[in-house]
Amino acid sequence: MDCNDSNPNINPGLPEIPYNGFDDDCNMFTLDDDLDQDGFLVTEDCNDSNPSINPGATDIPNNGIDEDCDGVDANMVIDNDNDGFDNTVDCDDSNPNVNPGATEIVYNGFDDDCNPLTLDDDLDQDGFTVDVDCHDGNPNISPGLPEIPYNFIDDDCNPATLDDDLDQDGFNVDVDCNDGNPNISPGLPEIPYNFIDDDCNPATLDDDLDQDGFLNATDCDDMNASINPDAQEIPNNGVDEDCDGMDGTTYLEELSGVEVLIFPNPVSNSLTLEFSKNIHHSVKLYSIDGILVDAFFDATEIDMNEYDSGLYLIEVINLNEGSKGLYRVIKI
Repeated sequence: MDCNDSNPNINPGLPEIPYNGFDDDCNMFTLDDDLDQDGFLVTEDCNDSNPSINPGATDIPNNGIDEDCDGVDANMVIDNDNDGFDNTVDCDDSNPNVNPGATEIVYNGFDDDCNPLTLDDDLDQDGFTVDVDCHDGNPNISPGLPEIPYNFIDDDCNPATLDDDLDQDGFNVDVDCNDGNPNISPGLPEIPYNFIDDDCNPATLDDDLDQDGFLNATDCDDMNASINPDAQEIPNNGVDEDCDGMDGTTYLEELSGVEVLIFPNPVSNSLTLEFSKNIHHSVKLYSIDGILVDAFFDATEIDMNEYDSGLYLIEVINLNEGSKGLYRVIKI
């Protein structure tokens, strides 16, 4: 039967709406308040679905539940783990190894000393924990930093990033004079005339290999110290000693009708003049500047010991015919 026939929202076919003060379903046994039947209405019962919680209940300390509905959980000072620190200061009163008197053990994931400020990981505070930070005691070493070559430190915590021997030629920078070029190292041969110290040895010559004071650009034979632009040309030997592009000859002007051999040339002691036929002749010795040094008649040997080293001119005159020949001689 309809217990309130003037209200369409109240009849036996409707569900009871708790705490509205109406018998919505017209069933006096359907509870509208004090649903847990502990004797306290919802206005004073802080949990009307649990009969163990109400203003008349006893609060159980330290369980996180306000059984007596006074707004707080009862707190009993106890030391459950018997470590000498009660639950008001012990951050884990179930573990005797965790308390304010304990030493923080790094990297174990526990706040051993109950002090959040004591670091358990990322001790250098660089933003990287020990599982990726290869040196957690140095903020200048971490995966987020660039590698600094030649400091013997794995700055970026990546063994594949090179710290030395950057050109991978097998030589570290202490012996490799150019660690950015694999074609330059102590293990390579020196390539002459490329202006590069290929073998990292300054004593290995790159130019002026014969050490005569002339670079390859002006020295026509850089393997022979006797051949360079300052060398004395030796006539008729097929060698361009002075790098002027040709071999010097003994004669500047040959004696007509007579072959004259003058040797040795260069000469240090005695100079021989040999004629293809006998002639009456004179010999005049001049300096390279054209100054007469000495004169001889019908001479076939000239003692050169008394003369300074240098280039001389010998004039041979055929006194029978008046013809002349001019020859170069080097005194050493």
